[in-house]
Order: sequence, then C-alpha cells, then structure tokens
Amino acid sequence: MRKTIDTLYREMPWDEIDTVVFDVGNVLVTPGFKSIFQSVNFKDEDEVYTRTYKSPYWIMLDLGMIKLDEAIDAMTGWREDLRQDIDFAMRHWMECKSVKEEGANVLRLCKEHGKKLIVLSNYSENGFTYLREHFDIFNLFDDIIVSYQIGLLKPDIEIFRYVENRCRLNPSRTLLIDDNAVNCEAALRAGWHSICANATGKLRDFFKSELSQ
Repeated sequence: MRKTIDTLYREMPWDEIDTVVFDVGNVLVTPGFKSIFQSVNFKDEDEVYTRTYKSPYWIMLDLGMIKLDEAIDAMTGWREDLRQDIDFAMRHWMECKSVKEEGANVLRLCKEHGKKLIVLSNYSENGFTYLREHFDIFNLFDDIIVSYQIGLLKPDIEIFRYVENRCRLNPSRTLLIDDNAVNCEAALRAGWHSICANATGKLRDFFKSELSQ
C-alpha cells in the first residue's frame, strides 16, 4: 500500500521530489463557492446553491463541455424567479477568493528549491481565468493544467497520466498537494506522492524546517 508523503517522512524530503503539483481551491486560494453568500443576500440561498454548485452543470463547466451562459440557463430551468441570483452567483463567485498564504508560502519555497511547479485543478474557464488574471502566484508555475482545458477531472487516473506525458514527469518523484483525500488517493494509485492539505497548518508543519507562519 502506498502512503502519503507526510506518513513516510516527518518533513519535506527535498532530494526525493523533482516536481510539485498544486491543486488550487483551498490550497492556493481560499475555498468555497458559498463565500459569495456571505456578502450577497439571495432570494433563496439553498435553492441557488443547489442549482449551481451542486448541479451536474457545474461539473460540465469544469469539463469544458458547456459555456457559462448555457450553464446559467440550465441551472435556472423553470425557476425564472431565481435567474438574476443564479446569474450573479455564477459570474461573480470567484471574486470572493483570496490567496491562502500557507499554500503560497509553500509554493514560493518549492520555487526556491528549484522544483518544477505545476497547477492541476478542477476548474471552469470563467473561474480560473479570473484567478489567473488577479493573483500573481500563478506566474511562478512552469505549467498550468485545468480540467476545462482537457476534458478530464481529478480523480480520474487518466488526468495523472496526461500530466506525466505532457510535463515529462517521473511519477515516483512527483508530489501532489491537494485538499481532497480522494484526489490524493488517486495520485498514490498513479504512483505519485501526495499530501492532503485538509487542515490549517498541515503544510506549514510538513515544511516546518524552512517555512515560517
């Protein structure tokens, strides 16, 4: 059984890793589509949330199968009374994001160590385009691979094979940093290393020999 890298090592084994692959949401930027509901009063928050983030059309956007206007139409369906709220949420949710300093600090540290840096994230075109335009941390990467561009989603094993081939990676010397345990397990099955960044301070502690708070 393959184990996550923080199970195998107390601290980051720099000599064992050539490439570090970063997820985006809850690793490099703050999590949650629901953050927009904290700043905007929608008519029916639960229904808007269900019809957007919890709908199959959200996944279709991440896969690049449909465009934003098509998704909004489908999400609205017969609830025309919610169209304005759904439209606003889908066009502006990413504006509530901010950089997660813990993940950004790890990214910069990996850059200092000369590691190849790659983004691998499930994201829609409009969402990720906004992030890339507004957060300069994405300028540090050697390659950026987002689900909508290639029609593959984590944890599909094929997305890991795609990244290996495109970026010429050695799986056994590649580390995925992701907040989703299912994605981390898939990376292990692909022969990668992984660490599940699902708690504040977890990355800081693993990189503690060099990373300050």
